[in-house]
Order: sequence, then structure tokens, then C-alpha cells
Amino acid sequence: MYPDEDIYREIMHDIGKYTGKEDCHSPRFEEYPYPQRLSRLSELLWGHTLRECGDYKKYLRLQTQLFEMNPQSKRQKDVILHSIINWMDGELESMAPAPMWENPVVLFMLCFGEDFLQRVLLTNFQSLMAPGNLPALCKEKNPIMYLITDAATRDGIEAAPIVQQMKALGVVFQYAIIPDSLISELYADVTYTLLGAGATVALHYARKIGAAFHHSYPDAVYSDKFFTEVLRLSKEHTAILGQAMRADEPMMLEALQDYRKDGVLAVPAEDLTALQLNALHQVFWPLMVNNRVDPWSYPLSHATIWEGENFLHLNCPHLNIYWLDHTVFAGYEPRFYMTLDSELDLLVKGWDFYIPRDNDDLYMGDLSEPNKNMLNDVYGVPDVFSHHMWKSIMFRDTLKFYLRGMRAKINRKIRPLHDRVMQDIEVKAEQVFLYNALMASDPYRGQKFIRERSHAGMKFI
Repeated sequence: MYPDEDIYREIMHDIGKYTGKEDCHSPRFEEYPYPQRLSRLSELLWGHTLRECGDYKKYLRLQTQLFEMNPQSKRQKDVILHSIINWMDGELESMAPAPMWENPVVLFMLCFGEDFLQRVLLTNFQSLMAPGNLPALCKEKNPIMYLITDAATRDGIEAAPIVQQMKALGVVFQYAIIPDSLISELYADVTYTLLGAGATVALHYARKIGAAFHHSYPDAVYSDKFFTEVLRLSKEHTAILGQAMRADEPMMLEALQDYRKDGVLAVPAEDLTALQLNALHQVFWPLMVNNRVDPWSYPLSHATIWEGENFLHLNCPHLNIYWLDHTVFAGYEPRFYMTLDSELDLLVKGWDFYIPRDNDDLYMGDLSEPNKNMLNDVYGVPDVFSHHMWKSIMFRDTLKFYLRGMRAKINRKIRPLHDRVMQDIEVKAEQVFLYNALMASDPYRGQKFIRERSHAGMKFI
């Protein structure tokens, strides 16, 4: 018996937790040589015990044991991931009692480094200062800007004049500081783990003070009445979710200049949608059904986007949290979330959520560097598309978010009609066709899982 076999059995037990299988084992893994297989065990531990089960305490305990078994086999990635989760655990354990504000709402963001700092100050915060955003939000709620950052970025934020203006409105700034020793070790492949760890800390903070929760990003730009609309919708819905497209940052910043005045960026929602389409980032171009070569073929991605005559139609199982009422997560104990947009089914149960539609006046865009990520220009017929989507979703209850979809108005004075634009009614017909194709090809139909599958057995007309 090898010393890693107890850890292996614990991980197999965790896999059984979320797949509903009592007896899980991997004969192939059991054939791997020891100690070479320890790195593979670390991957299984991260992917199943930490990500799927969210058991960060067990992850820390078992990963520490793996390190001790063969210190020479430590991989840089495993060491950094362990450091991130260890930091998160420390933040959760040491979180001090917070003041109990009336009607609090936590606006969470991960932001560190000079590049992100400049993005936050130039686009995110300036668009939040539009009259229909923070000024409107502060009249009804007590906003807490909860920032996961490093000490240098915190100092840069605190020194910014716009932050003093936000504080004058009543916005409270709270920080969870990432140590410089951890910041110096980060690289692209582990950034999402840090984002998930930060979101876990912020969500726990919101739960402790009974606050609503909003997820922001350094490179986000808000439409001018975003929070006015969110407040209106929150009177009827406890979970408001939405999708964003990426725009080419230099092109978008130039286009936004016409909407800046006295340090405030105020962009109507339909203008923001049109501007993003005009400056669409290269990685989103092949996600547009309009750009396909063959009819009835669809992007092999988890996002499907149509440009209709009047509306942008967005379908995706991963959505941004515009608003979560505190009652949605009040009873949840801390667990690790890899990224909240991809694991919303752990928070939002069943169909009790809202995604903006025709008559709503809000949009949140995303700006990205031109060379960020590679172009994946691949489309497939409905059967191939369905197979790809199910492989992306697996046993998670996130297809419901894709099926409900989002619609955003387009200002055609800014984004003129062109020959690839589809009629909105044609888009809706294709959506129904795709929904039924997905239901017909469900590879998990009839299987029992721990997580509820809200879409099971649905048909669309």
C-alpha cells in the first residue's frame, strides 16, 4: 500500500458526492507509478475536492500531506494554488465583526496592479458615478465597495479624487489585502482561482452583514441607469443576472470619450450595446451566429450571440451577478467558488432568477486588450453544437441560464443595420430550435445527480 492511497480514496468519495455514485474509483489511476502520480493526485484534488465540492479545508489538509510525501515533486502551480486557498482560509477565519448597516449592498471586485487600477478609475468608477448608478443606489441602500487587492493598489485607490467623491455620496470602502509574496507568484493560469477565492471571501462578508451582493470587474463599464434599473427589478426578483460581451479596449475607450464629462461616464444602455458591437473584441466575433459561413451552424462555445434588428440576443450558461438579495445565500456556509459566473447553480436554485429582457434599460460591458486570448473560429451543425454544450455544462444546473437568455436594445443610429443582421423573430425561432435540439440530445437524461437539473424534460414551442 502506497502512502497516497488514503488521499485517493477521499477524493473518490468526493467525486461520488456530486455525481451521485456511491462507489467511485479509477482503475487507470491505480496503475500509475508512485511517487510520479502525486502530481496527478493534486490535479484530482483541485478539480474535485476543491472546485466541485468546495471543501477548501480538506483541500488544504490533503495537499499539505501530498507535499510532505515527496517535497521534491512539488509543482509550482500546486504550490501557488495552495497559497491562494490558504490566504482565503485565513481571511475567512480572521474576518472581524462588521458594522450592521441598514440596507447594505456589497459591490465586490478583484483588482490589483497598476493596469487594473487605471482601468477601474477610468471606466468602472467613472461609469458608476453616472446619476442613475451610485448616486441613485445611495438614496436607497448603503453600498460597500469590497475590494480584494494588494497594498499598493489600495493606496492608489484611496488617493484617487473620484474615490473621495464616491465616499462623499456614502460609499464605504473595505479591503482584503493579498500579500505581495503571493502577488509576485501569480500567473495567468491561476488568476481565476484567485478570483474565486476573492469572491468567496466577499460573499461571506456580505452574508455576515446581511447585504445584497453585486459582482464587478476592473474593466467593466456600466450603462448610465444600471443600478436604477437593478433597484427597480430587485423589488420583484431576488436574483438578477446578465451577460456581457468583450470590446476591444483602445477602440472602445476612444468611442466613450463623447460620453465623458467632468469625470463622469454616462452611457445609455442601448448606446453601450451598439458601441460594443462596433468595437467587438476578436474573440467574440466568432461567437456571433451572424458571422457563420453555413446556415444552421452555431459557435462551438458556451456562448451564443445573435444580432437582431432591434436587440442583441445573448445566451450563455455563465452569467454575471447583477444582484443577489441577501436571502439567496443567507443560510450558506463558506465554500470555495471557482468563479461565481460558472457556478451560479450553487447559489441560485430552480428558476427563481431574472435576466434582462426587451423593456429593461441596463447593460454592463467588458473591455479587453486586443491581443487577449486566441480566436476560436469554429462552428458546428446542431448535433455537434449540442455535444459541445453538454460537455461544457456536464451535470451542473446551468443550462437554465442559457435557456432563458438575455436581450439588450441596440441604438441603430450608432450601429447601422448591415447585411448580416437578422430579424428578431428569426432569432427567436432559431433559439427555440436550438433549445429543443439540446433537450433531445441530453446525454444525462434519466440519470440521478445530487444537483437538481431544472431543465429536465422541458420542451419549447
